[in-house]
Amino acid sequence: MSFLLRLCLGLFFLAPSLAHAESLDVPSNGDKLSGIGIIHGWKCEAEGDITVRFNDGDPIPATYGSPRGDTSPACGDDDGNNGFYTFFNWAILGDGEHTAVAYDNGVEFARSTFTVMTTGEEFLVGASARVEVEDFPSPGETTVLEWNQSTQHFEIVEIRGTTPSGPVDLGMCMVDLTVQPGEMCSGSILGIGFTFSVEADGRGCVESSVLNQCYDTSLSEFGAAASRNDDDSWTITALP
Repeated sequence: MSFLLRLCLGLFFLAPSLAHAESLDVPSNGDKLSGIGIIHGWKCEAEGDITVRFNDGDPIPATYGSPRGDTSPACGDDDGNNGFYTFFNWAILGDGEHTAVAYDNGVEFARSTFTVMTTGEEFLVGASARVEVEDFPSPGETTVLEWNQSTQHFEIVEIRGTTPSGPVDLGMCMVDLTVQPGEMCSGSILGIGFTFSVEADGRGCVESSVLNQCYDTSLSEFGAAASRNDDDSWTITALP
């Protein structure tokens, strides 16, 4: 059998499977959902109306034909207008585990099991809150969230910048120099270079080729001394 013939036969048998590829993207298996969101997915070629049912409840109609260019490899088309969606308030289902089933013209083509957590009300009115999440989306960043009544979600309103990857360098260590948490200075004792830094928890740390030590309240080594202040900064009190 020639290569061309094998290729044609392969495409012939593959085409039906491509045409029937589909997915229920949200809710997908294992999702944890709350507030107001979107039920959505895609199906290469819908035979009729797309509907979704939760826990064997009434069918919820979904709009079909939205652009889904990312599905072209699976569907074998170029336009990708095979997405479906509808808005939904997850709190209507109540707390706990639920099952979603998607239908095309009454025939099931996808299903999932997911979990809903609510505020105890289908639509919470009059509440307000602002919270901070540290080290998100990246270490050293802080994300600020505010409650949005219209979406029934906490929404991102601010992301504060990344903390510097290392301590701020103050330059040479000197007597009476105050070093704050997140800062450092450097120097040399008897020809041996060292750095002195203050950690976020307020400990003062010395690093050198002969000494690597952190101190809680005060240090005195090789004629150098420093003491911890009430605000967790350290002041150098002596250098040889």
